[in-house]
Amino acid sequence: MRNGKPALAQDFGVRSRAADHRRWYFLAIDPGDVHVGLAEFERGVDGIWYCSWAGEMTPDEFLPWYVEGIRHGRWERIVVESWKLFPQAAAIYVGSDMPTSRLIGAIKALAAFCSPEGAWFDEAPRVVFQDPQIKIPTRGVLKRRKLRSIANVLKVALDHASDAELHGYKYLIDNKLTFENTTQQEARLSKSRPDLSHSHYLW
Repeated sequence: MRNGKPALAQDFGVRSRAADHRRWYFLAIDPGDVHVGLAEFERGVDGIWYCSWAGEMTPDEFLPWYVEGIRHGRWERIVVESWKLFPQAAAIYVGSDMPTSRLIGAIKALAAFCSPEGAWFDEAPRVVFQDPQIKIPTRGVLKRRKLRSIANVLKVALDHASDAELHGYKYLIDNKLTFENTTQQEARLSKSRPDLSHSHYLW
């Protein structure tokens, strides 16, 4: 009770993440048993979304990093490539402990049960699953828009990071969210990568 009325969470310093962030983030994940592809998307103060970072980690590196991000309330959405076992591939997995599917389960469970510090308990980031098949058509959209792959700009060696990036862009497309065009991306990247030529790292 406070002043004769039921105390609110705000009275104890608990605040909504939405009130604290001028910018908004979500994370796209391409899970794997050896490498985990990651791409972080950020909404600028002008409301336009862009991929701010892409990279890869091993599952053992990824999980502590992911938990830390959840606890700090960094992401409002987690976009994850789904995994399904099809009959034609079943023989390959005989005897496997299914590390990729277990990792996906951990991603979903940690998002649900690792409460962000200082945030409302009902504000766990929502996990969104996407089929692997979205990558080819999404890459086609980005090619037509003449956008660069941030994973390629950062010279990430393998393709898991760029796959995560594709899942992030697919989320933006599906939700009709505005993301940067070629001119805006060029202006942003020119500040840190003035050496990029017109054709460098296009999708």
